[in-house]
Amino acid sequence: MELLIEILLLLPAKEVCRVRAVCPSWRSLTYDPLFVPAYAARRRGPLLAVHRGNACIDLVDVSGDVVKRIRTNMESHELKDLTQLSGAGFPVWNLWIAFGQVASTGEYKLVRIVEDSIFERVGEDPVCEVFTFREGTGHWGKKGNPAAYRGRNRQWRQREHPPARLDPSCTNGVTVKGDAYFLFARWQLEESYIDIFNIEPDCIPSFNLEMEQWSVSLKGPFSRILEESDGMLSYSDLVDRLMLGELKDSLVTVHCNNQISTTDLWFLMDFENRVWSKQHIIQMDIIPGELLVGVQPLLELDEGGIILLVQIGSRDVLQFYNPGANNVTNLLDITTSSSYVGVGIYTGSFLC
Repeated sequence: MELLIEILLLLPAKEVCRVRAVCPSWRSLTYDPLFVPAYAARRRGPLLAVHRGNACIDLVDVSGDVVKRIRTNMESHELKDLTQLSGAGFPVWNLWIAFGQVASTGEYKLVRIVEDSIFERVGEDPVCEVFTFREGTGHWGKKGNPAAYRGRNRQWRQREHPPARLDPSCTNGVTVKGDAYFLFARWQLEESYIDIFNIEPDCIPSFNLEMEQWSVSLKGPFSRILEESDGMLSYSDLVDRLMLGELKDSLVTVHCNNQISTTDLWFLMDFENRVWSKQHIIQMDIIPGELLVGVQPLLELDEGGIILLVQIGSRDVLQFYNPGANNVTNLLDITTSSSYVGVGIYTGSFLC
């Protein structure tokens, strides 16, 4: 038995799952609560979950190798129920989504902000709604993990709309320590619009998941970006050039500067005093004629390297940034026929 365990611990996850079909004793062994953590201990390191808009999720290691493929249970109509505007029979113009956990209760909440696509209604305020995944209501899977949404138990609650229009190029909010952060549409922050919205140009809107309230108390590094450009950039040059990310519980503002083909990562060092620090200036390897659409930081490794999701033209690429050498290398070209690509951090077991 000890020799068998040692052999199974050496096999890839796919092969361990296959040997479960050999006999009941092998199947029981690979589900043993002592075997599963022992297997995970031999394969330390983070995994990325890559969803290409189909019914599969690829688990990718930091070298770019696909170590396992998982088929999902989420059906298209269930995902549509989560994101469509409740009670509305018309398509949406823009949709923003943020998902996170409330530390005090352990509940998971999904926030969606929707704008109407009908031209006559464009002037109306966006609709903000919140959905809570609660244990025991059909919205939870095994061991307390959020499960697929069930339309018959719909519990969307409408909340106050955002303080101003959100950036249509950043459709996903970034959740850090119980607050979901978004970006305003930069055109609203030109001087002619400041008095109308009564919002300072540097403000970053946030939605507190516990209180379910909006705030504009955080100021971003946008003025500093313009100051450091020595007059080469204006607020109009920041349109579609900014994104938000989260690295090791820190909010990060990403500035893609196409003029010099760099991506700057600004870390929020002190929330109370609004202190931002530009910790990385990444020289992007862009072929002449290609357009750098956006850069999303996904994961900072213990040795300091950063995994990036980079959109170049119509393709998405996973890249590794090495701060010591100040270079980026391609890990995985995410080719898909779908218009949606999602990448997150996988924390589950190889063998599930």
